[in-house]
Parts: sequence; C-alpha cells; structure tokens
Amino acid sequence: MKKVLVVLSALLIAVSGFFFVPRSQAETSTQDQYCAPGVETSYEMLGAGGIIRSQTFEPTQNRITEVDIKIGGLNLNGGTPITLTLYGPGFDGPQLTTKTIMPTIGVPSTRSWTFAGPVTITPGAVYKLVLSTTGPGSVYWYYGTGDQSCDGDNRTYAFRDSTHMTWDWNYKTMGYTVADPSAPIDTTGNTTTTGSTTTTSDESLGTTTASIAKPLNLTAAYSQADGGVKVSWKASTTADIDGYKVFRSESQSSGYTKITETIKSKLDAIDSNIVAGKTYYYQVRAYKGSNQSVSSNTASVKIPDSVPPAKPIKLEVVDKTDSMLKVTWRKTEDATVTGYTINLYKGGEKVRTAELEAGDELYSFFDLDSATVYKVELIAKNAKDQTSSPAITYGYTQFPEEFENLIDTVRALTAVLVLILLLILAIRTKKHYLNK
Repeated sequence: MKKVLVVLSALLIAVSGFFFVPRSQAETSTQDQYCAPGVETSYEMLGAGGIIRSQTFEPTQNRITEVDIKIGGLNLNGGTPITLTLYGPGFDGPQLTTKTIMPTIGVPSTRSWTFAGPVTITPGAVYKLVLSTTGPGSVYWYYGTGDQSCDGDNRTYAFRDSTHMTWDWNYKTMGYTVADPSAPIDTTGNTTTTGSTTTTSDESLGTTTASIAKPLNLTAAYSQADGGVKVSWKASTTADIDGYKVFRSESQSSGYTKITETIKSKLDAIDSNIVAGKTYYYQVRAYKGSNQSVSSNTASVKIPDSVPPAKPIKLEVVDKTDSMLKVTWRKTEDATVTGYTINLYKGGEKVRTAELEAGDELYSFFDLDSATVYKVELIAKNAKDQTSSPAITYGYTQFPEEFENLIDTVRALTAVLVLILLLILAIRTKKHYLNK
C-alpha cells in the first residue's frame, strides 16, 4: 500500500506541477508556454491527407530557442524527417525559423527541436507551430481530451487543419528575455521581426559598440505597391547578431526612434505609417541583445502629395467572451483619413462588415460562435475614395462558460487530491518510523 501511495503521489505531483510554473527572466532558456495533457491517449497522424497540424501560443518572453513536443510513431527507424516550423506574429505571419530531426521512435516520447540560434519574438503576440513530416513510417502528435494542463488562460489553441480547432497538442516552448526587450508588446502582429509592417516606439538610438559592424548602403523609396516606404540595406559583416533595428525621423540630424526590427536574414522593411507630403529620414543598426552598431548611412524620401491613406496601426483584440470580440486601433497621423471599413472573416468567408468614422478607435462584434477563430480586417479611406492596405489581426472566442467552469473544477479537484495523498503518505511514513 505504501508503494502505491508513493507512486500515485509522485504522478499527481508531476501533473500538478504543470499548473504552477515559475517564470525566469534570465538569459538562459527556461520554460515559457506549454500544454501537457493529463491523459495522452489521443493523437493525430502528421501529413494524413495533406492536412496541416498546428498549435498557437502567446509568449511572455522575447526570445525562443527550443520547442519540445511529445510524439510517437511506427516504422520510422531513424529515416523519417520531422520538421517543426515557427510562424508569426499572427496566424498568417511569415516563417521565422525551422528545424528538422530524424528520431527513432518506438514509444511516445518527448523530442526537442533546438533552433540554430535564438529567434526574436514579441511577448503577447500570437505565434504558430506547425509539425510536418515526409518519408516512410507514421508520426503521431498527442493531445488531451479535457483534463489537460496548459499555461495561461486562453493563450493557446490547436488546429487539426487550417480552420478546425481541437484540444491542445502536447508542446513546450523554451526561451528567455533579454534585459532590453527589442520589440514593443503588441498582440496584433503589426510590429514584426520580419520588417513587413511598422509601428512607432519610444526606443531611440542606443549606445553603440565597435564589436558589431554597421549595415551598409541603406536606401529608401516610396512604393505605392507596398503601401509605404521600402528601406533596404546590405548586411553587417558581423555574423553573430540578432538582427537589425530601423529608425526614422523627420529631421536629418536628430529625433530618430525605432519603427521596426528584422531578423538578421531580412535586409529590408516597409514603413507604412506615413503621411502625404512629408519627408522622412532613416537609419539602420545591427544589434545583439542590448548592443548596437553605429548607424548606417542616412537615407531620405519625400512622400508624394497624393497617396492612399496610411494603414491603421496597433489593431488588436482587447477583450473577448464566448460570443464577442472587441478590437481597438490607434489613429494614424494621416489627416486625410475620413473613415474606416472593418470586416470580420470566419475561415475564408466575410461574415460582418461596418463603416466607421475617422475618429473611431474601438469596435465590438457580437453574437459570434464560441471557440472560433476570426480574422479582423481594418481599412482606412480618404475623401478621394483611396483605401489603405488592410491592417489584420486575429481573435478567438472563448469556450462556453460551462466548459471553462468544468476545467476549473477538474484543476481544483486535482490539487485537493494531491494534498490528501501527500497527507496520507506523511502519516503512514511517521507511523512506520515510530513502529521501528
């Protein structure tokens, strides 16, 4: 009986440990987001019918170094490549990095995909993990069926394919936070590590170091097709960097603030937060952690007097229930904006649209389906019927309240059961030593 209690207690402590995971801000990899189903008896096969299996998460750290996933398989024999790909920010965000392993798997086990280097990510933004495979054998990704333990509240969602949600897959992200976070918190994906879009920040030019070579040959040009100013540069000759920071000012000699950043393999960016008739000046710096190179050359561009309105910025979901999504955005500096069109998509189908005033910065969608992913699209327009490129964010309605209450009850009962078993074990241990 004593051995049974010890085993049960150890198992429950291991499970309950997933409910209380400490956060570390050190620059060594620690666990960030995770989902650990309590009973891992359900799974889906990777690549079946060409269907993509994916998992979203919202990091609290600004660097990710590794992802651990519990998988199983048949007839692999070390010859089946299993690839993990990280996308984001946003559900349709660009590919950030990928890693392939070729394990020999006889029974379900946790495998690690360690990236070649830390990937810069934005805390609070949505990122997506896609697991895929080619070659012989069958690979299975395990998931829970009701008693899983996942980090955060409504921070993770899993998909059997591009639109259908499922119970969260087993996964864990590893990373750390640098002392000087290089990206502002933004849940929209509008500030990205790829430099595809921009938003202004309070970060100004930092202290430089001679150990990082500066980027070269910076150019800037207005591009109507890109909906903004495209800046591009030649890479720093220093290989060991995190990426590049792009700074902008309306004065050539001062006032530069960061508008975006890119990973080190991305040598261009689009500044979409522009105003007709203004002149902008740009500089780029290579960086690693809190260290920056000196600035590149300065490139300037004058925006034409008549251009489509600037893309709305800081579009994000700020509140949600099982039937409602509330979004906000920040008005641009573009005084030509006369209003907005806001659209809501479910899958690829537009299900709602509304016309808004120029001063609006908040909108709510009601009577939505529960536990469903929606895409929100916001387009600015001016008096000449010119429209901006769309700002896009994603939101997911919660599960019904009855389901959330059930999960809370299961968690509470698990915690109570752990305490009871530990108490019984302590009493029996004490009696055992007293009887000696």
